[in-house]
Amino acid sequence: MKKLIAMLCAAMCISMSGMAVSAEENENILFEKQEGNIRYTVYEDGSVLFAPADAAYRWCSIPDMVMYLEGGEDEEYSKTEYILYQEWNSAKTIIVEDGITEIGDFAFHHMHVERAEFSDDVTAIGTGAFMQGYMPFLDETVYPQNVGYIPERGFYECKNLTTAHIPAQIKRIGTKAFQNCTALETVTFPEGLLWINERAFEGCTALTAAELPNSVTQIGDYAFRNCTALEKLVVLNPDMEFPVRDCLEGTGSDTLTICGYAGSTAEAYAEEKKIPFVTLEEPQTGDVNLNGRIGVTDAVMLQKYLLGQDPLAERNYALADLTNDGIVDAFDLAVLKHRCLNQ
Repeated sequence: MKKLIAMLCAAMCISMSGMAVSAEENENILFEKQEGNIRYTVYEDGSVLFAPADAAYRWCSIPDMVMYLEGGEDEEYSKTEYILYQEWNSAKTIIVEDGITEIGDFAFHHMHVERAEFSDDVTAIGTGAFMQGYMPFLDETVYPQNVGYIPERGFYECKNLTTAHIPAQIKRIGTKAFQNCTALETVTFPEGLLWINERAFEGCTALTAAELPNSVTQIGDYAFRNCTALEKLVVLNPDMEFPVRDCLEGTGSDTLTICGYAGSTAEAYAEEKKIPFVTLEEPQTGDVNLNGRIGVTDAVMLQKYLLGQDPLAERNYALADLTNDGIVDAFDLAVLKHRCLNQ
């Protein structure tokens, strides 16, 4: 059976130079179709716009649309399905307008996405949303701001993905999220990330280093398995839980080292696996996120705590007490900001 699954929707309007321009008024429309309460429009410049077809319909989940005929390989696509697939697969820009709240499974599977804009209404994204696609990078500009996780197989086998700056709101990276992204060289993890699930970066053969922030409490089985170029894994949480199965199996690097604090679980893991271990210097007061540097990110982390947005672990709390009075409050934040400004 041959399957080609895509999520198809449309745009009712986009904002250009402060003016709302409807899809119908755009002379460069290449293809347009409505499915239920959702419409999508493909333009000649390679962009696809999505929005509810009815302006009064404010909630909708992008429906799956199966674009294949079941049966043997000899069965042909209908003309409509073939044209639809050709234009959909060549699209390089995705714009999801207000009213779309959920991106379904395999929504942009195998697409040549270079730019994506998501409405703040999007709060969920499904399995394999960008898998086997051609997105060259990942950061907060191409990911829904109100989605706090990378889904299972979200960017699985994205061969063109070279850089991934995981957005600040992400708390969990799903199973096989970046598995076999063979061009991925750089990954930046945000403070606030809690879990990296199993096989998340397995087979990322170009990845040379990874620094796990203090907020990461555990990583899953085979998380970095077969990352053959990996030379350094920095673990800033002294109590991070390592998996039963070797998360670094098959790294194949003679220069691989694990960096962490003395007496940490990272040191114990390195000793068990006979991997060289480098002891990090103990953090100074003010280094709230334990990354070895005092800077703006520490002030942001402390401010979020004071606003009740994010908790502080015991170790972070102690480092945030810059006035050394046993209480972390606005006075500590003021001292930290002053220190950052005078560095």
